[in-house]
Amino acid sequence: MRDALVSRTNLARALHDTGDVLRAASLLATSVAEAEQLLGPLHPITRDIGAALVDNRLLRGELTGAREQLKRDLAEMGAAFATRHPEVRVAHVQLAEVLSGLGEHGEACALLTEILRSWEETVGTGEPATLSARADLVRAHLAADEAARALTLQEENVRLAREHLGRDHPATRDHQALRNQLYGRTGDWPRAVAAHEELASDLEDAPGSADVGALLAAVRHQLALAYLESGDAERAVVLAEHTLSLLEQYGGRLRTDSLYARSVLARAYAATGDTERGAAMLRHALADAELHHGQDAVTSARLRTTARTWEASRPPTGRPGPA
Repeated sequence: MRDALVSRTNLARALHDTGDVLRAASLLATSVAEAEQLLGPLHPITRDIGAALVDNRLLRGELTGAREQLKRDLAEMGAAFATRHPEVRVAHVQLAEVLSGLGEHGEACALLTEILRSWEETVGTGEPATLSARADLVRAHLAADEAARALTLQEENVRLAREHLGRDHPATRDHQALRNQLYGRTGDWPRAVAAHEELASDLEDAPGSADVGALLAAVRHQLALAYLESGDAERAVVLAEHTLSLLEQYGGRLRTDSLYARSVLARAYAATGDTERGAAMLRHALADAELHHGQDAVTSARLRTTARTWEASRPPTGRPGPA
């Protein structure tokens, strides 16, 4: 019975990781129920599958269900584990993400601030776990439309990572990538372009590894977006085409990063005058998101927003656009 549980869970994870989110959902729910019965609710395997189900619910936009699951799990863990137990911290981080998704940004930021403080007291300010906790808080501020505050925090994160881990440490590069993305979110696209180009160059010169390759693809995606937002659509097209190929090679066409890369490339095609090709690519990306992630998924919602913005900016049929 345990072998069947492990096999089903591994299949669910593989489906989720390649973007087949809806198919993974039912398998994960079945696995959680079976693990609770077979192993108990506090067994590490049960908790691990439960965390995967929360991630799946977050991606599908099932925020109320995710919050109910987490509150139940935290109540069970609270009776057996200390407040700073690793699994309790993971559940609180997931709960903060749910709260952000529900628009309860103040509560989410307060929860993540407390988690950050606990890591600082436990292991110090520059350890990977603390840096990761600060990055979680950064994302919460970004979700609350506080990009400037998020950037200030992440610049501190990069400084601490370089000081404690070194410039070439994988965690340092991850935090640089997030900081560079925030340059764009605060409207400083020229600075974002320069920072993304520098990090991409560093990664290209680094020893080859799967981790570097995945991060490099993500950085190139952000660089393509920065080119596009800076008005350099031709360079955006060339880089976005190459990046989309890499992302689909790493994880397939249905993953969140691949779907977003398709939307950036669609916009770049339109900016260079290839409007119909761009419109078709965006339609297909949205259709894939809705079919495989769900109508309420974060991915689907963002792509629908992009599509609506696109349509609103196009001139009415039969009327010439501006010269």
